[in-house]
Amino acid sequence: ITNAYGRLKYLFDEPAHDGSTHRVLGVNGSNVYLWGPRGQPYPAQSGYFLSQQFKLVRHQAANRRKRQQAQHIICSFSDHEMPTDNPEHVRDEVKQINQLVGGFMAECFPNTQWVSAIQADGQEGHKLHCHILINSVKPDGKCVRTNKFSVGRLRHEWNNYLKKHYLEVTGHVYVNPFGKDKPGK
Repeated sequence: ITNAYGRLKYLFDEPAHDGSTHRVLGVNGSNVYLWGPRGQPYPAQSGYFLSQQFKLVRHQAANRRKRQQAQHIICSFSDHEMPTDNPEHVRDEVKQINQLVGGFMAECFPNTQWVSAIQADGQEGHKLHCHILINSVKPDGKCVRTNKFSVGRLRHEWNNYLKKHYLEVTGHVYVNPFGKDKPGK
């Protein structure tokens, strides 16, 4: 992402795609100040406020003209993994996603500044998905290594993390949709 503010504005300040009242169902982050209780959406959470925090950290970088301001990852969950058909259970599923994403980020991207927004506002399907925005500079001024953002590597690390922690967080066994243990294979 070459414009972190534009992406944060898109995630937090724009209306839901499907016309629903809540675009962001849950938030999480590290090395950021979030309005309201952690993990719960705050209706007035500002993308601009978050972008200013990212900007302050980027100014600590040795290379202040760094073109890439952030990395954007989207983790999408199938209806089998996180069903949205029962609105009463969606809040629990949002907490579970926050816990999974927070654990994954702590393990794979320690000491980074990141924020996540859980949404289910797609035009079709309304699947739960989590946008994660990682600042390109760590709070200590060092740059986040770009080789950590290989799609294949991230998918592999995410699937391994879910294999280890999905059962303890959700109470269900994780089935890797890209692996040999996929149903029907």
